[in-house]
Amino acid sequence: MNLAKGMVAGLIAAIIGSLLWAAIAFYANFEIGYLAWGIGLGVGFAVAFASTGGGPVAGVMAVVLTTLSILGGKYLSIQWSIADAIKKGELPAGFDRADITWDAMTGNLGAIDFIFFGLGVYTAWQVAYSDPVKHQQAATEEPE
Repeated sequence: MNLAKGMVAGLIAAIIGSLLWAAIAFYANFEIGYLAWGIGLGVGFAVAFASTGGGPVAGVMAVVLTTLSILGGKYLSIQWSIADAIKKGELPAGFDRADITWDAMTGNLGAIDFIFFGLGVYTAWQVAYSDPVKHQQAATEEPE
């Protein structure tokens, strides 16, 4: 098992997921919960296949990267929205950027947000924990 390759591949998948989350949230002006699930799936597969095996370390790695990706995408979309509001002159002089960011990150959290976050993290764990190489070999073996 090569955990370094798994970490790099998972990090790339997490960055892509984060940018995708931010772009959709910013341009559509709302968040799509299913995307958290997709990020977990993508990061989990990236970690599992690049590390050529699963296990608890790969699972934890995928969970951490998925969490950072989802939160990073949310944070990035808020920063883009703040920058857009500044450009349009919609924010008062001397506003508190940290306060606005915190309010936006936590202000409209509901049960559905936690459900999709949980699904994303759980999927990342399940996919990265299992051994995709064994599954692939089992699928290609011919029955006797």
